[in-house]
Order: sequence, then C-alpha cells, then structure tokens
Amino acid sequence: MRRPEYRSPARSVTERVDKELRDRSREEVEREAELAREEQRELRRTAKERKRAERKDLRRFTAAKRKRLRSWLIGFGVVAVCIGILVALVTTPVMSVREIRVEGADRVSEAEIRDALEDQLGTPIALVSDEEVGERLSGFVALESYAVDLAPPSAIVIRVHERVPVALTEDGDLIDAAGVNLGEPREGEGDLPTIVDITIGGETFASVSRALVNLSPEMLERVETVTAESPQSISLTIDTGETVIWGGPEQSTLKSDTVQVLLSSDAVSGRIIDVSAPEHPVVR
Repeated sequence: MRRPEYRSPARSVTERVDKELRDRSREEVEREAELAREEQRELRRTAKERKRAERKDLRRFTAAKRKRLRSWLIGFGVVAVCIGILVALVTTPVMSVREIRVEGADRVSEAEIRDALEDQLGTPIALVSDEEVGERLSGFVALESYAVDLAPPSAIVIRVHERVPVALTEDGDLIDAAGVNLGEPREGEGDLPTIVDITIGGETFASVSRALVNLSPEMLERVETVTAESPQSISLTIDTGETVIWGGPEQSTLKSDTVQVLLSSDAVSGRIIDVSAPEHPVVR
C-alpha cells in the first residue's frame, strides 16, 4: 500500500494566505479599473454637457445678431422688390405722359404752354424733369416761375406764376417790378402809372418799383406818372392834379394809406402832398 502524502500544516496556511492575498489584489485591481472606467465615462459625460452648454450660450449670444441679419435680408428683399416694381412701372407705357394740364396761365395761353411741352408726351412720368420743362418755358417772358407736379398714372400739371405789371414805359409797354417788358397792355391794363425819365433796370428804377408794389390797387389806379431823380426822390402825379412827394420806398404801405386819406378831402385838391415822413404829412 501507498503511504499517504504528508504536508506540513504551516505550508498549507501560507498557501491559503497567499491565495487570499492574490484574490484580494485581483479584486482591488478590478475595482480600481472599474473606478477608472467610471471616471472616464464621467469625464466624457461632463465634456459633452460642457460643449452642449457652450453651444446653447453661443446660440443665445448670437440670437440678436442673427435676428438683425434676418431683418436686414428681409428689408433688402423688400427694397429690391419695390425697385423692381418701380422700374417696371416707369418703363411701361401705362406710366408715360399722355396729358399736360396747365394752371395759373392768363397772359400766356394754356394751349401755347402745352404746345411748348409737346415733346414730353410719351416720356415716362417719373423721368419728367423740372430742368427740361424750364428750358421749354424759358421763351415765355410773362412767366415768372413754374412748378411741375406729377398726376399718375399719365398726367403732369404745370402750375405757372405770371409776372404782374406795375407800370407803363413811355412807349406804352407794360413792365413788372423787375423791369421785364411784357408788351402792349391788354384791355383794362392801361390805367397803370407811366414811368418818366427813369432808366429801366437801374437803382432808381428798383426803388420806384418797390414803392409801386406796395401801393394799394385803388391808389395804383389813381397814379398817372412817376418821376425820380434818385432812389430817395420819388414823386407821383395823381389823376386829379395833385403831386405827391414820396421820398424813398420805405414805409410805402403807410404812405399809400396816408395819401388816400388826404385825397378824400377837398382841402388838398391840386396841391402838393409830402409824405416822405408819413407820420407827419405836409400839404402845401
């Protein structure tokens, strides 16, 4: 018979201890490895959350900029569409000039003005310019100013302001306050005063025209002649024989009112009335 193997009790204990230590070390290693993996997972999760938060903050911070950009793009789009529509309307025959209306004309007939602007017919209404209209109306000396108004879709309105005659030259022609010769008077215009021995366009004439412009219509009709040796020595002859020493053009409205009051009295008939100082008129 084989005799049973004998083992030392001390060795068995040592082996058990070593085995336990090895098992424990393996568990600790595995635990540490698991902790490391958990830490890696936590780090990756934290990194993802941080990136997500950064993207959210970036979107929040740039939202206003994106909104402004979107508004600009919409605005540019609307402007582009409006320009396109305007260009289409301007170039279409529907928006071309087919009618010319004239307002304010008296000495110059409306037909003459329309004939002068005939070449504007067919022009796109938005392209009608004041300069071109002015060139065609420059030949009418009776027109002092004008304005061009558009009346879509196919009409333009020419509003004219004519020169107002204030006196007659010694040749019998009408002149306005600027000295522009308006030709022969029409019926009812010959009652204006005649300027005698005064150079049209000079300094003395400018002073006389200032005085005449400020006369009341009633007073202007009663003045027959105007003379002046200098800008401050204007004299008027009244249709009833009185002579008015006017002086300069200053306070002409007050002078006109003063003369009208004095002429209403028989005491000044045929006499000289000095209103060069209208607050203190003198009759002699």
